[in-house]
Amino acid sequence: MLEDSDRPNAQLALIMLVSAASIGAAMSLFIAPEIVGTIVSDLRLVLRSQSQC
Repeated sequence: MLEDSDRPNAQLALIMLVSAASIGAAMSLFIAPEIVGTIVSDLRLVLRSQSQC
């Protein structure tokens, strides 16, 4: 069983774990697709400009 002094440490660890998982989910759903889309768009523009030369 957890001692009383260990309980706050366990709660803090759980809060940090849930926060990290939430940030990871937000990154994969919202931030990363925008970054990947921007990179693909930029590469397409570069390749188009090189093919016109």
